[in-house]
Amino acid sequence: MTDIYIFDISQIQKCYVWKTTDVMRTALFLNTVGVIKMIVCVLHFFVT
Repeated sequence: MTDIYIFDISQIQKCYVWKTTDVMRTALFLNTVGVIKMIVCVLHFFVT
């Protein structure tokens, strides 16, 4: 019984770690896209 419980906890932790890294990766990607859009907007503003 305790073995199953420990196994479940480790599985949950693994899942949580994967989810966290996915969220961080997505946030980083969106942040990069936002920065690129901002640069494009600024360049467009200066060009026109």
